[in-house]
Amino acid sequence: MENILKNVLFPKGPLNSEHIFRILMFELPDHAKETILDLSLSEEEYTPVKIGDYVTFVPPSYHAGEEFEWDILEDMGLSPGKGKVYGKVKGDTSWGNKEFNPFYSSLKVDCLYHDTDKKLKLYEHQISPLELKVVNESDIIYYDILDESVLPQPLNTEEDG
Repeated sequence: MENILKNVLFPKGPLNSEHIFRILMFELPDHAKETILDLSLSEEEYTPVKIGDYVTFVPPSYHAGEEFEWDILEDMGLSPGKGKVYGKVKGDTSWGNKEFNPFYSSLKVDCLYHDTDKKLKLYEHQISPLELKVVNESDIIYYDILDESVLPQPLNTEEDG
């Protein structure tokens, strides 16, 4: 990990690169170093999340069957496919009243699951920010279905009988 970080951060070796590198290695928490490494090796540009963003991610395997059923999520329009689920970012898991850190080791996400009555259920889950992919609310079919179900129904006219 040290060699990879050195080559990524200091490919040309600035004058004080060794001192800077030692500060980073000894002062940064491990999760921050891992995030830097993951981002440096990624082939896709990462979009940091904000509180309120809708996201997709692969849920823990034990959620299926305990917290939701895949077929019901699909029927409700709450499954983006490919073994992923939707969620909504609530915050990071740090202590205190600090500003939201989208790169903190884990974030709190409300998973968009269902209850036994097939109604939307929010289930809080903690997850690495790098496992989240931001999506638009309009991508979530569930909300389209909701919009259609609250549209005003046409009134019966005399011609309808």
